[in-house]
Amino acid sequence: MSSAPAGTRWFGARVEVPPGVTRARLVTNADDGYTAYVNGVQVAHADADGAENWRRPALTDVTARLGSGTAVLAVAATNASESPAGLLVALELTSADGTVRSVPAGADWRADDKEPPGSWTAPEFDDDAWSAAKVLAVWGSGPWGEVTPAHAPAEVWIPVAEGGADQVAHGTAKFLRTEDGCAVFAASPGRHEFAT
Repeated sequence: MSSAPAGTRWFGARVEVPPGVTRARLVTNADDGYTAYVNGVQVAHADADGAENWRRPALTDVTARLGSGTAVLAVAATNASESPAGLLVALELTSADGTVRSVPAGADWRADDKEPPGSWTAPEFDDDAWSAAKVLAVWGSGPWGEVTPAHAPAEVWIPVAEGGADQVAHGTAKFLRTEDGCAVFAASPGRHEFAT
């Protein structure tokens, strides 16, 4: 896997949140650091200080920041030195009936290597000029391997709607890369070593 230049990259996506969500959790991680926002409010942060924070994804309850309708997820990810760079983002939505849906970062995410003006984390920000992310590799490959969350509840599996609350579907995850070589991780619904 090739190296990405040192610097910060800005990422954003719009996610449709269905009515009836009772819990929302955001998994975030980056090699080397990041600041994550939901609807313009900072919800998670890890310094790009060489402490290998990328080994410990954060799990943040963002329920209070979401309502039904369109939500904006935004992340500033910093690669501290020329080296492989990646960003992991997945939104987990739980409905009143216990159904859990994972909304991973994917090709619908946008990215830029120039600091955006104004309130780039807000719902009204227009990111149409940003590049789209591209699939790079399957989860567990590349320099990162499998990582586990730093702040997580005791469970290790994400139940999915198809199997009900007690059955788990296994999924895969992907690395995504923007035109300038910056990578984004994305996970499919199912088992996530990093997302519970």
